Amino acid sequence: MFVDRTGELEGLERGYRGRAARLVVIYGRRRVGKTALLTEFARGKSALQYTAEEATESVLLQQLSERAAEASGQRYLAEAPFRTWEAFFGFLVEWAQRRRRLVILDEFPYLLQASPGLASRLQKAWDERLKDIALMLVLCGSYVSVMEQEVLGHRSPLYGRRTGQLRLAPLDFFDASLMLRSSPIARRVEAYAVLGGMPAYVAQFDARLDVFENIARHVLRREAFLYDEPRFVLLQELREPRVYFSILRALAFGDTRLNDIAQHVGLDRTAVARYLDLLRALSLVDRHVPITEGAPEKSRKGLYQICDLFFRFWFRFVYPHATDLEAGRSEAVLQQRIRPAFSTFVGPVFEEVCRQWLRRVEGTPAWPVRYRALGRWWDREHEIDLVGLGERGEILFGECKWSEKPVGIDVLESLRATSRLVPVEANPEQAVYVLFSKSGFTEAVKRQEGSNVRLVGLQEIGAP
Repeated sequence: MFVDRTGELEGLERGYRGRAARLVVIYGRRRVGKTALLTEFARGKSALQYTAEEATESVLLQQLSERAAEASGQRYLAEAPFRTWEAFFGFLVEWAQRRRRLVILDEFPYLLQASPGLASRLQKAWDERLKDIALMLVLCGSYVSVMEQEVLGHRSPLYGRRTGQLRLAPLDFFDASLMLRSSPIARRVEAYAVLGGMPAYVAQFDARLDVFENIARHVLRREAFLYDEPRFVLLQELREPRVYFSILRALAFGDTRLNDIAQHVGLDRTAVARYLDLLRALSLVDRHVPITEGAPEKSRKGLYQICDLFFRFWFRFVYPHATDLEAGRSEAVLQQRIRPAFSTFVGPVFEEVCRQWLRRVEGTPAWPVRYRALGRWWDREHEIDLVGLGERGEILFGECKWSEKPVGIDVLESLRATSRLVPVEANPEQAVYVLFSKSGFTEAVKRQEGSNVRLVGLQEIGAP
């Protein structure tokens, strides 16, 4: 199922319009939906779309020749394939001379691997011939580090030639939910907490089943697609994967400060910081500071967390219990390890869902305020799930409760008290207190709802 990606498609369409040559680089983790996006974009266009694999240069050129024959109608190419990349570039010059053509080279790093000088040869062909024809050339890849260093990096021969680039990110909760739209909203939040927004991961879950049955079938079984997926991703992208595994496990179990992580893995702070920087570059880990910090990168209050939600789930509940799972004791892991801790695990993800919801509704008649910043705040003893700083001095304080009990008046009173500790310059009269709840609200809280108290339940979140 192809869902959303409206903004990405519109950006690609803008680049496609006209006759000027375009060289676009698209990359992102495998399973994020790059090929599906490009297939959708190529629909109805005069396009050559080729996905490379691990093979020799000769085999890849043979495969590319066959795709070129299909796209152009020049059937002889299948029997007389390209022998060199220069021959392929010559074909492009002829094919795109008078009409707009789209050429997609997917899994481009495999081509670089088979033909080490390809980037230089493509750069020469682009400068001398390809930039003057009606060609839109898209280079796409899943190896993030390779795409950033050997295609986009300043040392790459192709540096400065691209006319556009896109790092494809996972879907947010609302777009990922479209793939499970027949499920109740609570079940969709739980699925998002496990899978995140990777389309290929979400596609594994059955909307008719509850989250635990889906986990049992599609994560804990040794033959399941998702069982060892994070391991494959890390082995693909990283050297010294054992160190990264240790760091990610520490994060999954609550070590979020640099000192704590370093002590857990037995390395010094400087070394761990370098490993964390690489994990951040791969969008597996991020670093948060209180929303009130003026210089986030210099702040000493930074906390690290696994931002890829499936990695967070896997390192919390799958990796530590590998011995039991390999021995076939998946039911014990599910009942004894996952079920008792699952609601607590979902809580922080529900906070993120609420933040995404606010971003979707802000600036609408139902929620006229727009926020220049929206995030968490904490100090040594207190924290607030959501603090929003409005463009005109407005301020929002929010609490998000993923609990089977309705939210009571004590939560609102605690939020009001803690909000006085937040060091922000804002008009107190413009402060709004927002409570988000999985299980509704007590009557006492409902009586407080008004201009400066908003109550948001799951059903409202499910229909932004």
